Amino acid sequence: MRRTIFAGIVGAALIVPAAFPRADDTLHADEIIQALVGHKINGVTAKGDKWSGIYKPDGTAEYSNGNTGTWRATNDLFCDHPKGDNEYCRKVMRIGDKKYQMLKEDGSKGGTLTTD
Repeated sequence: MRRTIFAGIVGAALIVPAAFPRADDTLHADEIIQALVGHKINGVTAKGDKWSGIYKPDGTAEYSNGNTGTWRATNDLFCDHPKGDNEYCRKVMRIGDKKYQMLKEDGSKGGTLTTD
């Protein structure tokens, strides 16, 4: 019985890290800029809506739907402010090669971003 419980705990410990990004994969402001700025972004919102755009080095953003906006990286958060909408600030976690998970202030998952 003890072996079964121990095996279950070890098995869960091996699965959980794959399901959730590690805290040390959280990007700092300078890493966020290096990862996201100047690259074409393909995004999927938390609701599953797809979008694309580019964050330019001058702090502006252009989206594939023709909208524009601004962005900033501060306090290890990436803040995106599409014109006519709210500003959204998220932590950015690396979850793969050129793939990032956005995390909301409450720790829940936001959208994902992939760079070209």
